[in-house]
Amino acid sequence: MMLCASAELCASAEPWSLIRVASRQGCYDQGVSTSPPRQHRLLQLIPKLPRKVTVEQLTKQLLQDGIRVTTRTVRRDLEDLAAVHPLVCDMKGRPQGWSWARDAAPLLPPTLDPDTALALTLLAHLSASALPPRTLTHLTPYLAQAQRILENGPSAALRRWPEKIRVLAPGLPFAPALVDPAVDAVVYQALFEERCFRARYQNAKQQTKEHVVHPLSLVVRMPQRYLVCTIRDGQPPIHLALARIRSAELLERPREVPVGFDLTEFLRRGEMDVPLSAAPILLRFRIHRDAGGFLFDSRFADDQRVTREGEEWLVVEATVTKTRELRRFLLGFAGYIEVLDPPELREEIRVAAGHLFDRHGDVRK
Repeated sequence: MMLCASAELCASAEPWSLIRVASRQGCYDQGVSTSPPRQHRLLQLIPKLPRKVTVEQLTKQLLQDGIRVTTRTVRRDLEDLAAVHPLVCDMKGRPQGWSWARDAAPLLPPTLDPDTALALTLLAHLSASALPPRTLTHLTPYLAQAQRILENGPSAALRRWPEKIRVLAPGLPFAPALVDPAVDAVVYQALFEERCFRARYQNAKQQTKEHVVHPLSLVVRMPQRYLVCTIRDGQPPIHLALARIRSAELLERPREVPVGFDLTEFLRRGEMDVPLSAAPILLRFRIHRDAGGFLFDSRFADDQRVTREGEEWLVVEATVTKTRELRRFLLGFAGYIEVLDPPELREEIRVAAGHLFDRHGDVRK
């Protein structure tokens, strides 16, 4: 590794001191963006050690961001920025790459307004499971700054707002499934960059196999996170639990997306669960009003209908995919529900209730 700026210069530089560099540098190529916005974005794109990024990768990302630039300009920008920021250039590695020094201070905006500070604070509490760990780590200094702004700001209402909001997942409060951080990093990078990765995956039978994975989407369904993907040419999309991926290696091969794939449609068909029938079914069940009253306000199917039957019962009709999740939902109401249609599902629930009764003994004694 070669440090491209002296420790004294790096320690004394202000994180946003780009104007001095820009003023002596100007624009190197005709038609490229002006320096300060370009260089600020460039600093944002450089990772901390031990990760690194190449000049070519930086140029590609700047172009995707709508910033007109050439590799020549980016290379000169990096050399100038290294004079005032603790940037590290790996000249011996292949490929060569740039990084922030391990102990570099984060590049923060000069200030956050209170509303932005509140939004960042809520993001950490409500959306953490949807963000890769590396992103949360990157946000840590921003969140600390946001917390200081809320604590010291003039608005007590904004400061107290996070205390008033909680989002609860249905069911038992499971802790998130543990995922290897190295696997996490590869999966999210592959999904973001739309590249394949090689994975060793352990299935529910504890069998481990190696696959080349084409990542399509990420689904957070607590306590698990799932990668929607394909692992064989011509195979329909499946989902893999990130917690069961034992190792992952990023590949240069671009991913292939099945023709017509749509995540919303994939989820609507119940593909995240285990389908128990090839076609949707017309479900009808009777449920006690004390247990099923919420169904007047909450829908699990587009054509769901709820009608009253007498003083104590409701009849619910809906077209749904028959899955294990559906069976668990129905069995969860125990004696407060009766499945009416279809007949085969009614029989399955009756048999399952019989097994439950047998295992708990005759409660009438």
